[in-house]
Amino acid sequence: MDYSVELQVKSLKGVMKWCNCRVTAIKNLNGDIIRILGVIRDIDEQKKKEFALIDEKDRMEESYRTELERALSAFDYEESVQRAKECGITIIMMGKTIRKKRFSMVCVKFML
Repeated sequence: MDYSVELQVKSLKGVMKWCNCRVTAIKNLNGDIIRILGVIRDIDEQKKKEFALIDEKDRMEESYRTELERALSAFDYEESVQRAKECGITIIMMGKTIRKKRFSMVCVKFML
């Protein structure tokens, strides 16, 4: 039986630290637990890096969403359709709502 958990503990100095606790049961021939072995590792730096990566990912996604919304709001659909018609191109605008946010997709169909 192996058991592993990541948790925060308070150090003697009162600082919260992330630790990984891993425990293994040692059994005799009858299957009875005769000893428990455990290891506690300080994974605080690893968790800080993990959380920093998650924060950076969230910032990048928000930046992408903001830029996409800005670009789509600047898109003049009527003017684009008129210009496309003059060139023999059909533009179809479709929208989709994901997580309460509306995203638009532009499909361009070339009529030959």
